[in-house]
Amino acid sequence: MAGCVYNMTRQKSGLKLGHRDFREPESSATILHVALLYNHTAIVDFLLDTGERDLLLAKYETSEYRNQTSLHVAVANGNPTVVERLVLSLANEVCESLCRLLPI
Repeated sequence: MAGCVYNMTRQKSGLKLGHRDFREPESSATILHVALLYNHTAIVDFLLDTGERDLLLAKYETSEYRNQTSLHVAVANGNPTVVERLVLSLANEVCESLCRLLPI
């Protein structure tokens, strides 16, 4: 239910958690990166339920971790449940993107 309320609020405000304005300034980490770093599964689930494309595909922008995605962080932390959930979310995003490109 909380995810549903967040999505309605986000749609009205245009809020995008993957945007640079919502990143940690020094590391360029998104809220999803941070939740994954600390293995906060409930927060990760909530963020993935939002289905926010920019957040799912966000990459680190600093030189030390440049281009690492949330999937990199999940794999590095060795949490197979979170890795699987993230892969499924990313797969859904890829499928939706492909469907938009293919003529019906």
